[in-house]
Amino acid sequence: MTSRATGCWRFLNEIAALRMTPGVQIRAITDLDNSDPDVVIAAIQTLGQHGSPAALEPLRMAFQRWHATWTDRAAELAYSRAVERPNARQAMVEDAFRQAIGTGQGGWYAQVNCASCNPCASRTPAARRRAT
Repeated sequence: MTSRATGCWRFLNEIAALRMTPGVQIRAITDLDNSDPDVVIAAIQTLGQHGSPAALEPLRMAFQRWHATWTDRAAELAYSRAVERPNARQAMVEDAFRQAIGTGQGGWYAQVNCASCNPCASRTPAARRRAT
């Protein structure tokens, strides 16, 4: 359903808006580990806007994995017109996590007791400013 070649991933959130099913949620949870940041963003947004309470833990765990991957690589996440930074799109993944966990489905952030899930512990300065 979320093939990069066909672009199906772009419609995941729209499908969930029409009818969120366990299958759509499973697909979104699976896509949290996709190597393509756009696919991951679509999955995060889908779960944040339409996911059941069971989606919080996979979101939280995926954010922890993302956070661990990028902890010492924040410079790679900064957008630059002068320097090619192929990982800059990952900063949008971080922002999607921040929004989904912080404001998704009835304020999930209030339920999360985890320092690495704290939107204020973001890897990018822009995300830290938005979180405060």
